[in-house]
Amino acid sequence: MLFVDGTLYALVNDLRLAIVELSDTSLELSFLGEELDYASRPAGGRFMLGECGGEVLLIIVDNSETMVCHVFRWISAEERKWVMITSLGGRTLFLGFHGFAACIGPDCPGIRGDYVYAAGPRLGEWHEYSLADGTCNVRYAEYPGASPLNNNYLSDLQSGSSPACVNDRLKVFLGAL
Repeated sequence: MLFVDGTLYALVNDLRLAIVELSDTSLELSFLGEELDYASRPAGGRFMLGECGGEVLLIIVDNSETMVCHVFRWISAEERKWVMITSLGGRTLFLGFHGFAACIGPDCPGIRGDYVYAAGPRLGEWHEYSLADGTCNVRYAEYPGASPLNNNYLSDLQSGSSPACVNDRLKVFLGAL
């Protein structure tokens, strides 16, 4: 669920948007738009609502190989449907490990506009996904006590080892756990 401009929204069955009305004794859903069939559902493992610039967004994250994000904006006028977007007007989305975290404006130094920054599965890992061209870079935070796995992965990449070789070593390491 997500509040945008005083309205509580919910995502039902992954792609159906609803307005939630709460009272002391009940919860009512008012569905917006048509129900979507699962055959037309975009691929992805995580579906979440987000907000950016006062607009309701559907964010779909697929982590099959590398992270891929699809962002849709709700058009509430006559069409009442999700429309895929590749620009956030220079803004940036942040996703925590469990969902939407924030949207920041284009004037924040050090942050790329029209990107999605998402927490990765390992401590200190994050993904930078460009909505404009679909590229994704995996980054690792440097901090005292950082996991040796993250440090080895970084040093292997910096030494010129191929990503496939690094990924094979990563699979062997994870399999040993």
